[in-house]
Amino acid sequence: MLASVLDDLCRAGYPVEITRFLHEDTEAALATAEAFRSAYEQTADAIKTEYGHGPPPLAHMTAIGRNLSAYDSHPDQWTNKTVTRLTKAGPAPHRGKGAALIIGHDPGMSGLLTRLLHHNVPKARRYHDVPGLTRAELLGLRWGGRYWQPVWALTPEADSDIAEIKAKIKSKMDNAKVFGGFVTAVLTFVVGQYATNAPKTQYWAAVRGVSLVALAVAILFYLMTLFWYDRLLMPARFWGIVRGGEEDAVSKVLRRPPSSAVWVLYQNMQRTWRLLFVPATYATAIGIVGFTAARIEPSPSTALIIFAVAVPVTTIIAWWGWRSRPILGVRD
Repeated sequence: MLASVLDDLCRAGYPVEITRFLHEDTEAALATAEAFRSAYEQTADAIKTEYGHGPPPLAHMTAIGRNLSAYDSHPDQWTNKTVTRLTKAGPAPHRGKGAALIIGHDPGMSGLLTRLLHHNVPKARRYHDVPGLTRAELLGLRWGGRYWQPVWALTPEADSDIAEIKAKIKSKMDNAKVFGGFVTAVLTFVVGQYATNAPKTQYWAAVRGVSLVALAVAILFYLMTLFWYDRLLMPARFWGIVRGGEEDAVSKVLRRPPSSAVWVLYQNMQRTWRLLFVPATYATAIGIVGFTAARIEPSPSTALIIFAVAVPVTTIIAWWGWRSRPILGVRD
């Protein structure tokens, strides 16, 4: 599959040559590397036979050390050493010059991927929706001048994963329906309360306006979540092409083709949840708190005391909730 991808890139004017072929110094990694090289050469020969030329040959296989620190809770030692080795010839090969291919074990490989994508990268520019690698998976990265960017991923035999992700999408749709219905009922109640009670000051009138807008935005975001999740349930064979020529250069979603549909589904599921569902939940909280305050209309001193108590309590609850999150690991 990689040979076909490299051939397509060459024909599209983006030639890539594997100039470094590395594998961890274990029997399992060596066997995987040899099997990969054999499959690559067979595919390359078939392409060359049909078209007269094919993808360039792989570089000579080179073993790299395996440090068991990659398998405890602090894999930084092995990761740092491997990153140094991968980048010692320069920060990255220029376009058309070459690329590195490394075959190894998890959690070391997933830790290396995380380091390349997140190290020294501003939080706002990180690629949050790239989880650990699975077996028999290849992920292509591109150097963007300052940061590494994931471009495509080859994931064979992902039908079971696709089915599980679609089931997860349906579950998230149910959550959006419940939350959207709840907020709609709250908004109806709030409007009724505001209509029968005039505000005492312009300040509280503004707070009422903010609470109404927040609840309306939450409903809109929940509806958009439902629409986009419903779109993700469309069978992959009916997906259309991406229009425009610039978006894939800055996209947060791996390019398809050649990436498997499982990556497109997973990343769009996560992006929709993070960019729509979560902000909708925040907006709901703001709307309910704003309504409560605007309905009670406490005095300035009372409002200040409530605010002084609510901020640290909310902070502690949020911190405790984050500390209680599930701690997961990469695939066995």
